[in-house]
Amino acid sequence: SGYAHPEPFYYYLPVFIIGFFPWSLFVFITFIHAIKQRKAMPVEEKKQVYFFCSWLILTLVFFSMSHSKLMTYILPLAPSVALLTVSLSRWDKEGILGKRYLWALWPALSVSVMLPIALVFTMHKWVPAKHGLSTIHIAIPIIILLIGTLIALFTFVSSKRFFQLKKVFCFTNCIFLVITITYSAKYLGTFRSTKDIVEKCLSDKGENYILFSYARTVPSLVFYSGKNILQIEDYTRWKTIIPDPETSAYVVMSLNDYHKKQDWIQKRKLHAVCQNNAHVILKRENE
Repeated sequence: SGYAHPEPFYYYLPVFIIGFFPWSLFVFITFIHAIKQRKAMPVEEKKQVYFFCSWLILTLVFFSMSHSKLMTYILPLAPSVALLTVSLSRWDKEGILGKRYLWALWPALSVSVMLPIALVFTMHKWVPAKHGLSTIHIAIPIIILLIGTLIALFTFVSSKRFFQLKKVFCFTNCIFLVITITYSAKYLGTFRSTKDIVEKCLSDKGENYILFSYARTVPSLVFYSGKNILQIEDYTRWKTIIPDPETSAYVVMSLNDYHKKQDWIQKRKLHAVCQNNAHVILKRENE
């Protein structure tokens, strides 16, 4: 199926480590500590740790066995990771954990410092320019992440407490997410529902027309139009996809692409007939 996403069995292991970083490294410490202290640990606390560990492992294995894999599928792991991390900070405050978490803490801090720096210096290679994301809108959240990590590093060196470090990491991640969501709102708008624009412009056209989507196909467009959507690019030739010049053809395009591709639109004799806050529907002039 064109909607399937086959990946190898181990696909979610790097996704888990990177996606939940740095907390994913600390979770391994929780496993080791629970095993070593299983006799001395209170019964109630032992049950909680075993439950959350089972939640994490079984969920990870379950989705790893699935043929179709996407990164978002393992979001149900998030509560177990968060609750296991709470246990880790509690042990640290009570003086039980000692220095066992240092082997994961220093690599986590080192990667957290180096990663934003590497992202900034390699932005010209990975920034998706065709989606209209501003370079400064990507750079600012990354710089915030770097500053927060440096503060976390200073906090740990001065206090030697994991709990203080966790608070700095959480605060930095919240700021990073808020800024990232704010800056990417315009881009995310291209994935919004097309229900309103389809009902307004295409509901009275019957079935005798062809519907295209420029650059990417929005899933809701397929659902609400009930049409087989054909995806086109800059290099697509109309004569090869529309053999009958009298057939009506409509193109759904994001607002960002619409403003950028005026020359392309004029050459193909397209004109806007409808738009909302995220998409434009263009109609081809019959020859």
